[in-house]
Amino acid sequence: KVDQTPVPYDPTGMRDWFTLEIKVVSEFSDEPEHNPVLHFTFVVFPPGEYSIGSFLDDAKRSAEEVRHQVKLTRRFAVCDRELTWKQYDPIDLADTHIAWSNQFERRLGKDEPVFGRSWFHAISYCRWLTKQANRREEEQAYDSPEKLGYDQNRNPKYKRIYLDRPGFRLLTEAEWEVVCRSGTTTAYSFGNDEKLLEGYSWYSENSKEWSHPVGLLRPNPRGLFDVHGNLYEWCHDLFDNFVEGLMQENPTGPLSSDYHVTRGGAWGASAPSHRSSGRERELPPARTNYLGFRIAMTLGE
Repeated sequence: KVDQTPVPYDPTGMRDWFTLEIKVVSEFSDEPEHNPVLHFTFVVFPPGEYSIGSFLDDAKRSAEEVRHQVKLTRRFAVCDRELTWKQYDPIDLADTHIAWSNQFERRLGKDEPVFGRSWFHAISYCRWLTKQANRREEEQAYDSPEKLGYDQNRNPKYKRIYLDRPGFRLLTEAEWEVVCRSGTTTAYSFGNDEKLLEGYSWYSENSKEWSHPVGLLRPNPRGLFDVHGNLYEWCHDLFDNFVEGLMQENPTGPLSSDYHVTRGGAWGASAPSHRSSGRERELPPARTNYLGFRIAMTLGE
């Protein structure tokens, strides 16, 4: 009941979460089931200077996890759960949901996390949801594919992200680690003891080789579920090695790369991949059953 009750954003900062209600208006169907009322609970993070990457004494660290400073200059909010089929189905009248159910011969519940969506699909959903929230085109965090054109595989050339706009979007990689850590400096948001992971994450040791409905395990210190495990999550950024040196302000990744960043670990991955600083990558057209996303947005004052 709490999850389905709208609670407005409080710009004074007295409450650091809010629940957004969006009444879908489908362009394909007038049926009530295709025009649901959706709810998203967001957790607010303040601007500030943060450290990301792993410490040298982290036995499981990789060379790509260079410890460095970032400065985030805007308040932003992130959904407390990975996107679910219930929230995704209205965009295509559940065609994708049904197709994956048939392919894997299993019932995919409405509260299970969306998988099998490419980076481009994730961005398209962000644009669709922004429109459903009655935001104008100039408030979109990503340009339209019609404006940018398409690549040789008919994928929209989404590149630029407008962090000063209130439209829905993916987290940048820096934001993702700030969100996952939520003020902690340990290997995981709950500490360093790998044995505790089963209480927070669906991973290779407890998942039974599949993802699970969102929000079943313990959240991180700020109330975010499944930041460790269940599904890897798309970030906005293209993948590159971190650079030591000067603090980076609102980093959004390199200008070119073959891969996009994914974070958080997944149901089939071992414990080290689920660390707060763990980094992975996928080709942007990738559509796999271990990769999903969660949505975020920039907040005004």
